[in-house]
Amino acid sequence: MQLAIPITPPSAMLKAKKQQKKLVQEEGFRASSIYGRFTSANTFAAFSLGPWRESSSSSSSSRGTKASGETSIQDFLASLPIDLAVDVRTVCQPESISLARKHVHHLLQCSIFEIRSTKWAAYFLQIVKKARNLRQITSGDAISLRWVIWCCVRKEVNTRQLKKEAHDQQMQKKMTDYRVALQCIRGATVLKYGRKGKPHQTQLMIENGESLFWTSKLLSHASKKKSIPLASIVAIRAGPTTDVLARALQKGMLALQDAKCTLSLITATRTFDIKAKSTAEREWLHRSFSFLVDLAHEHEKRVAQQVELSIMKRMETLNVWKHGRKGRPHKTRIFINRFGEISWQGRSGDSIQIDEILAIDLGHCTQVFSRSLSSGFATSHTANYCFSLVTRTRTLDIETSSENMRDWFVVAFRYLMDKVKEKTAALKREKAEKQLKLLQELCGSIGILNNAPSSAAPPAAHA
Repeated sequence: MQLAIPITPPSAMLKAKKQQKKLVQEEGFRASSIYGRFTSANTFAAFSLGPWRESSSSSSSSRGTKASGETSIQDFLASLPIDLAVDVRTVCQPESISLARKHVHHLLQCSIFEIRSTKWAAYFLQIVKKARNLRQITSGDAISLRWVIWCCVRKEVNTRQLKKEAHDQQMQKKMTDYRVALQCIRGATVLKYGRKGKPHQTQLMIENGESLFWTSKLLSHASKKKSIPLASIVAIRAGPTTDVLARALQKGMLALQDAKCTLSLITATRTFDIKAKSTAEREWLHRSFSFLVDLAHEHEKRVAQQVELSIMKRMETLNVWKHGRKGRPHKTRIFINRFGEISWQGRSGDSIQIDEILAIDLGHCTQVFSRSLSSGFATSHTANYCFSLVTRTRTLDIETSSENMRDWFVVAFRYLMDKVKEKTAALKREKAEKQLKLLQELCGSIGILNNAPSSAAPPAAHA
C-alpha cells in the first residue's frame, strides 16, 4: 500500500536514519522507513508504513501499546485484517505531523461515500477519534490508523467493483448465449416421432423464452400449436434412449445410422422425441435446449422464492384465532420459517412441518371445532371463516376474520405444500439417477451389458 505524503528535505534524512537505527537496536524490529526526494513544497513522495513487525516478535510488539489501552481501541486493532504486513500498533512518526494529518484528512473527505458504503469504516474511525481524544494513542498513531482504514476501504471498494464488472460480463455473455440459442431453435425443421403413427416434419418455436411450441402434423391444422414449458423439462438426452425411439428402431421407422441424430426432451409426464438433419444440428439443438432449460429453472426458482417469501411475510402480519383442545381460543399469528416449520404465538411452543400436513379441512370438521361449538366458543355462522391443517398426530384449527382471508390462507398453504412435494420428488429423482449412473458404470467396468431402461423416461403418454 502506497501513500503520497510530503517529505522533509534530504538534510533530515541522516537524522532519520540514525533514529531508525536506534529504534532497531532497542526494539529488535526490522524497520522500513520513509524516504523521498524533496523538490518543492507541493512535491509528494512515496510513503509506506513501518517498521514492519517480525512474525516471531509478536510478544515484544505489545510494548507499542499503552498500559491504559485495554479499551475498545484494542478490540479495533485486533479486528484489523491479518493479511496486513505492517504492524499498525508500532509505526514510524512522520517528520511533519501537520502535513500528514492534512493529507489523510483530504483522502478521507474524498472517500466519504465509499466509507459510508461499508458497514465498518465509519465505526472504526469513531473509535480512533475517541482513542485520540482520550490520549490512548499518539497523533502519529491516529494518522497511521486512519490511513490503514482508508486503504482497507479502497480495497473493499475495488473488490466490489471487480465483482460487479465480472457479474456484468457474465450477464452480457448470458444474453449473447440466449440470443444464439433462440436463433438455433426458432424455425428449425425436424422430424418428430410420436407414440402413434409415422414420424412427421414439424417446426420448432420458442415463445418468450419460456415454452417450446411445434406445429401439428396435419396440414389442415398446421396453425394449431402444441407446447411444453421449458421449466418442466427434467432431462435432455441424445440418442435413442426413450421408449418412443426404441419402438421406432424396432419398426424400421428410424435407421440405425440416423440414431445419433436424435434428441429427446423428457418431462415428468411425457417425452418429446425429434431427429435433426445431421449430428452437428443435433449438437446445436442440444446445447441450445440445455441453456434455455437451465435458464427457465433458475427463473422459476427465483420466482418461487419470491412468492414463498411474500407469503411468509404477509402471513406474519395477519391476526387469527387458534382453537385448542383446552381453554378458550386465543388471538395469535402464524409463522413459517425457511425450513418449512409452521409455528404460532402461544404458551405451548408447538409446531408442525409442512410436509406433515395430510389435508386441509374447511369449516368445523375436526374434534377441536366440535368442542368449541359445544362450549359456545364458536358459532355455526363462522364455519366459512375456519379451516384446519390435519396431520397424523394433531390438527391446527384456525379461525380468521373473513371468508376471503380464510381462502387466502388455504391457497397459500396448498401452494407451499405443492412446492415441498416438488422439491422432495426432485431430490428422489436426482438420487435415483445417481444410483442408476453408478450401476451403469459398475456394469461397464466388469463387462456386463446394461439394458436397464432410462430412469428419466416416464411411462406416461408420449407425443
